[in-house]
Amino acid sequence: LAENMAQQEKSRFEEAVEQAATVQHVHVDGVVNTKSDVLARVVQQLFQARTFKEILVYAQVVKAQLGILNVFKTIDVIVDSSDDAPNGYDVILAVEEASRLYARASSMVALNHELQGMITLATRNTFGRAETVEANLSAGSNALPTYRVLFTKPIQANRDHNFQVEIHRSQLEYPWSSYNKLTHGLAFKYTLPFGLGNHTFGYAVDWRQLKCASGTTPFTVRENTGHSLKSSVEYSLLFDSRNNSVFPTDGSLLRINTEFAGIGGDTKFIKSDTTIQKNFSLPVDSSLSLMASAGFMKWFSHPNISDRFYVGGSQSVRGFDMYGVGPHDQGFSIGADAFWTAGAHVFTPLPFHPGKGRFGELFRTHFFVTGGNCDSLTFGNQWRSSLSHFMSSLRWSYGMGVALKLGAARIEINYCIPQRATDTDRLSPGIQIGVGLDYSC
Repeated sequence: LAENMAQQEKSRFEEAVEQAATVQHVHVDGVVNTKSDVLARVVQQLFQARTFKEILVYAQVVKAQLGILNVFKTIDVIVDSSDDAPNGYDVILAVEEASRLYARASSMVALNHELQGMITLATRNTFGRAETVEANLSAGSNALPTYRVLFTKPIQANRDHNFQVEIHRSQLEYPWSSYNKLTHGLAFKYTLPFGLGNHTFGYAVDWRQLKCASGTTPFTVRENTGHSLKSSVEYSLLFDSRNNSVFPTDGSLLRINTEFAGIGGDTKFIKSDTTIQKNFSLPVDSSLSLMASAGFMKWFSHPNISDRFYVGGSQSVRGFDMYGVGPHDQGFSIGADAFWTAGAHVFTPLPFHPGKGRFGELFRTHFFVTGGNCDSLTFGNQWRSSLSHFMSSLRWSYGMGVALKLGAARIEINYCIPQRATDTDRLSPGIQIGVGLDYSC
């Protein structure tokens, strides 16, 4: 009897939600700073509903889109009958706006393995249309303070479609190349989602000053020191269908970056690099991740060491020092004009599943094979032999370890076994620790 009653109730509910219905009015209560045109652009889709079920679906879509704007602390949806039409309904969105000012403190590990602290001060919904102004200040024990001010304005209430202006100053150390770099910069970016992923068009101008890090800095690096001005237009494409950015088990990643420097300034080149990743689910809650990256640049002025490609390290070809693959002078990396890397990674649960369903899900056993090359390509009559040498001069390594998901970052503790290298490469066999948001292979 209970089963029959439940079935009848289910049938009546299904009939009710499929009945014709329209939205007569939409009310947004609790708005203080947000402009009405932003809200109207999001909620107008509610008027497309033709059944009660569609009203419920569109209401949840609107709630999700308003949440993505990062303007409201809470959003509650109420659907009530309307007095204006027999099958009409009113949708009420009861919102509470989040604080316009917020601050946070965090720490990070720089490329030179130095621990740095960061303080962020920001305003959200700055002018009432979901804009943000974010100011970052970071400092470490061996570096001058670095700052960045970023203004972001969503277009048509879509955070993926936005315009950005950035002002930054940084002073970074590059011990693997024995130089320090001070940069003052200004950048404009416009991001538009269409077709395959998000397309970003930008212009940036950077005033750089390079200094020798020590008295042993080789001449190849010294000739790059001093002031330089880079003025460049940039384009990037990002397509990301991965189900998880740290331990993906499905989906793909495609990232293309292209830069043309020479719109003024004394640094002139064209540069492009591509990264692809494909992920597969394996039995026993395991996964396979295949990655490959490649890049090339052509100079139209005297090369600058800070713009070249670098390969090697815990986030690249494992088992090598940071940027330890490719040309070196007196043991210091000087970069190159072309590179390629590839890697295969298998992630499995920890043996015996300690902490299964709890903290143990943050850990994975990691098996990997990585390889690549970083060198220069010669064009002209010898381009075939140059390309053949570039592809065949493979460095590679394999190993295993443990990977940990820490927010959006991945920490790897691997035991690495380099299998092929040249006399100029810098190796790092044995235990190697990597921390990063982005791994090139």
